[in-house]
Amino acid sequence: MVGLSGLSPQGEVLGEVVGLEVGAAQDVLLVRLTDGRTALVPFVSAIVPVVDLKRGRVVLDAPAGLFDLAE
Repeated sequence: MVGLSGLSPQGEVLGEVVGLEVGAAQDVLLVRLTDGRTALVPFVSAIVPVVDLKRGRVVLDAPAGLFDLAE
């Protein structure tokens, strides 16, 4: 998953997956946003509906405010 592009549902580049943290309740993708901040994105189908390894991308359908919490 590391190195995959993170795209919005509309195809806008949001960043790149730089890691995956395995959690007890759910896993979390670490996404380096285009502005350099790192966002923690819950790896659940409602927020990450598409993982396309062949095309090297994930779709991030983040709820409003999720990327405002990025470091």
